[in-house]
Amino acid sequence: MGSLPTPLLNPLSPQEIPIKNKISNIKTLNFSKIPSWISLNNSSSSSSIAQNNQKQKGQVENLHLVSLTKQGKLNEAFEFLKQMDIQGITVNTQSYECLFETCGNMRSLSKGKKIHKRLVKFVKNPSGFVWNSVLKMYCECGCFLDARKLFDEMPKRNSFSWNIIISSYAQNGLFREAFVLLSVMDPVENKLVYASLIQEISRLELGKQVHSVVIKNRLTPDAYIDTALANMYATCECLDSSVAVFDGMSEKTVVTWTGLMAGYTQAEQHKEALALFVRMMEENIQLDEYAYSTVLKVCSFLNDYDAGRQIHGCIVKYGIDSDVSVGTPLLDFYVKCGKLDDACFAFKRIYHPNDVTWSSIISGYSQYGKFEECIESFKNLRCEADVLNPFIYTSIFKVCSALADLNLGMQVHADAIKRCSISELCGESALITMYSRSGRLDDARNVFDSVDEPDTVAWTAIICGCSYHGHASEALFLFGKMRSSGVRPNSVTFIGVLTACSHSGLVFEARQYLDSMRSEFGIDATIDHYNCMIDIYSRAGNLEDALELVTTMPFEPNVASWKSLLGGCWRHGNVEIGKIASRNLLQLDPEDTAGYVLMFNLYASEGIWEEAAQIRKKMNEKNLKKDVSCSWLTIKGKVHRFTVGDRHHPQTEEIYSKLEKLNSSCLHHNRSTLADLNYDGSYPLSEQRKEQLLDHSERLAIAFSLISSPRNSPVLIFKNLRACPDCHDFSKQVSKITEREIVIRDSSRFHHFKDGQSSTHNRPLTTPNQNSVDKTNLVFPRKDKLIDPTVLWTSSIARRCRNGYLSEAATEFARMRIAGIETNQITFTTLLSACADFPSDKTLYFGALIHCYLYKLGMIKDNRNLTNEVRVRNSLIDMYARCGCIDFAYQEFSKMEKRSRVSWNALIVGFAMNGRAEDALDHFSLMQKEGFEPDGVSFTGALTACSHAGLVDKGLQLYETMKKVHRISPRIEHFGCIVDLLSRAGRLEDAMQVIETMPMKPNEVVLGSLLAACRNHGDISLAERLMTFLVDLDPDTDWNYVLLSNIYAVVERWDGVGKIRNKMKSLGIKKKPGFSAIEIGCCYHEFVAGDKSHSQTRNIYSMLEQLSLGFSLFGNAPTTSLEEFSDIEFANQLN
Repeated sequence: MGSLPTPLLNPLSPQEIPIKNKISNIKTLNFSKIPSWISLNNSSSSSSIAQNNQKQKGQVENLHLVSLTKQGKLNEAFEFLKQMDIQGITVNTQSYECLFETCGNMRSLSKGKKIHKRLVKFVKNPSGFVWNSVLKMYCECGCFLDARKLFDEMPKRNSFSWNIIISSYAQNGLFREAFVLLSVMDPVENKLVYASLIQEISRLELGKQVHSVVIKNRLTPDAYIDTALANMYATCECLDSSVAVFDGMSEKTVVTWTGLMAGYTQAEQHKEALALFVRMMEENIQLDEYAYSTVLKVCSFLNDYDAGRQIHGCIVKYGIDSDVSVGTPLLDFYVKCGKLDDACFAFKRIYHPNDVTWSSIISGYSQYGKFEECIESFKNLRCEADVLNPFIYTSIFKVCSALADLNLGMQVHADAIKRCSISELCGESALITMYSRSGRLDDARNVFDSVDEPDTVAWTAIICGCSYHGHASEALFLFGKMRSSGVRPNSVTFIGVLTACSHSGLVFEARQYLDSMRSEFGIDATIDHYNCMIDIYSRAGNLEDALELVTTMPFEPNVASWKSLLGGCWRHGNVEIGKIASRNLLQLDPEDTAGYVLMFNLYASEGIWEEAAQIRKKMNEKNLKKDVSCSWLTIKGKVHRFTVGDRHHPQTEEIYSKLEKLNSSCLHHNRSTLADLNYDGSYPLSEQRKEQLLDHSERLAIAFSLISSPRNSPVLIFKNLRACPDCHDFSKQVSKITEREIVIRDSSRFHHFKDGQSSTHNRPLTTPNQNSVDKTNLVFPRKDKLIDPTVLWTSSIARRCRNGYLSEAATEFARMRIAGIETNQITFTTLLSACADFPSDKTLYFGALIHCYLYKLGMIKDNRNLTNEVRVRNSLIDMYARCGCIDFAYQEFSKMEKRSRVSWNALIVGFAMNGRAEDALDHFSLMQKEGFEPDGVSFTGALTACSHAGLVDKGLQLYETMKKVHRISPRIEHFGCIVDLLSRAGRLEDAMQVIETMPMKPNEVVLGSLLAACRNHGDISLAERLMTFLVDLDPDTDWNYVLLSNIYAVVERWDGVGKIRNKMKSLGIKKKPGFSAIEIGCCYHEFVAGDKSHSQTRNIYSMLEQLSLGFSLFGNAPTTSLEEFSDIEFANQLN
């Protein structure tokens, strides 16, 4: 962008402006100084004052009443009101207005009604302002019936009265009621009402209708209405109409200009927004803080530092840089442009920073690695001011994640829970990452399980967490669940998936995932994804494939590409490809010490000592040194750091003594390996080398943890470099000897050691020329040898389950058992979920077998891991409920010692699906009594139960409770339940109104339930209206046409039936034959309409005749005959 037209001042340097304590400035006016125990007893002095000046009587008491109300202490305010009544003190108008305002803000309808009754009883002819306060209170509490009743009974309505109720209707999506009132209102006297209504409209069609009414009533030109119209069109992203209204205005205010600029910003037309700002300056428009705030956001999106700098000069020129509404966007602009020093300068200029300001500066510190400043700012804020918001906590979670500071992270988490300041999805996803990167994957999983509807970021966080902890099977299982739940993965998700494949040797699966990114999800793979694939090939020993991918991928290979390949060459002893990788790596970064060290280790492992010496010589010539290894851990809130050969710790003697004892115990387990060279045991260790190994930083940290932490606690170590093979083996042996779990996070991933096993399942890294074959390869042959059997088989079973091949999945599970492959919790939950997704007698039988296996293996009653038991039992509850065995589901639920919200939801939804509405609603209430907060799934089950039981009032009451009490935004399934509830009760118009006012587009399920009700109630006109929506959604579905045809047939509209049949024929749509099936014994029996091909047809139809006769005797004769009309009979009806 060119320079802006007006000469602008450059910001002053930070040294020229005094720095003030920002914390001390964060103070707001409150009424807490007035004591709540103020007495109403008249003393002699107060009586004297009252006698001298009657006008001042009650002023202090009313002021105190306002104080209590402003603080939200409504109970105390009511008690004080009683004392005022006893003393005969009158409540003035201002106090009533304050009481109604607070009741509305706190959504306290019951107290608002009490004050309303008091007003009617004690105050004669209240002013219009008071009546408007009452009206606003009812509207803010969502009680529109009482609001409308009051509005109709108001002795005199003014423009504010009309504005309050119509705007409230519009804010809550009740546009029909708003338009009804609008039609009887005098448009000329209440022009501002139109402006307020237009501001609440976000649907283009409604906006156009109101615009037409405005034109019809000749309410324009009017600055307020025209501005509202321009902003409405901009909000609806109809910028052409917005510009047309804008250009037609004879008088434009700064609000009009800013609204259009915000519209351009919303539509991501940032250059046009900036050009509009230039026009504002050229036309000498008096700019306000909102205009500057908007244009600074534009500059942030464009990353236009020069333009933002000039605007900053203009802001300083007019002296508004200390205003928080301008200073905060300016601070945010500099942060996004990477100018942290300028951001700090802008921050110091703000006189009264608010929570958004602090959130921006803390986020900036976090983005640019200023973690100490982040934590210090957070501690100061927490101690001295109450401006903490969920965004600040999210930033601090990210800082704790980067520092792997579990102790601080847990404290901040607890503080956020106390203040109810955990942001949904963003904050929860940051918590998942924090716990997983701090070595607490179980806590990360618990946080994830508590998320109601995880989004892409939350799913990605837990998948990546499992991947970096080596839990590949769980990562891939979660990825499958993510896809089945309808959440689209992003590029970062696939980084986690490919990392999981890398750590488990799943080469073939990794290639499939990489290929599916573009073909299935439309995501273009980046060089990071290709580097993951190179690492997978290299770890598996497929070095030729890795080299081919490096040279043929659609990106220029970077340092990470060649380093991954070189690491694989060192691991598998391939000198030729290693030379190629090393040469290209050092060309890109001649100062990379890792490249030299890896090549030295490769030469040394193959006994090529001359070349190895040359590498060392080059490093010395370039003065390059290997990075110093450092390990650290936290004990009782204090961080202890160790480097190689460290002897500065106060407990050095104890540490080395412990190491000597551990080394002696591990001596018979040790392999003969050359540390940092290879894994094949070719070179025995010298005594000097054995002594050197004792000095490795992670060994020192392990020894210190063993002597300083409780015996039942895990050992958690962090390291800046990758762990060497000898220390990896040492950690396994120590975990077995000490019976302690050891977790080490190096620069690559987490390594878990328990009972002598590692998270790599004790699989040695093999070279391509090794001919080791195990029973896994005999059953499931693969090209690569680095396979985790459990991961491999579970992934194969999950893939078949996702595609609906349950029989093949069951066969695979049987083969897995025969081969002796270990099963885990994910294996069984995958199979149980598949049984629930495809319910039948066969899947029920298979699910019961899985249940038996679980008991046999002791996985259900596992007191060591109640979390796993809860997840398995949840799957059992869901499986039994969806297969129709709700009693078995309830038995599993009753046996649970620990339950989660998922457990309650599975049972409630199961009861609702199986027609046991009363049980579903009883357990919905019991769930809340047990301390579990219901979520969207809970209310879906409860609303479904009400729908099936015909409990209309109860269902509507639950729906309102969900929105107003639990603050849960209704999703499409909740609207579907309400539509079904009203439809079943015959309230078709109400159901249609719900569909029309939904904030999202209705789907075929919602529309289909109302269409089915139209058939039952013979409502042709509504059915035809619905059909237009359904055809737009899915024009090729036969069910919609058939259902409408049936509705015509019910009311004997045979011409309509003929039209539908002809339309289906012209579109090539054929009705799919309906069939029913039942399994008896081991035989599967299927029937179509009018089927007479069964071997027991005569007995079947004889039983049907008997049943029909029985129905007739009891006055319940079927409405249709046993046989449907044939096509010929139908044609005869048409003729």
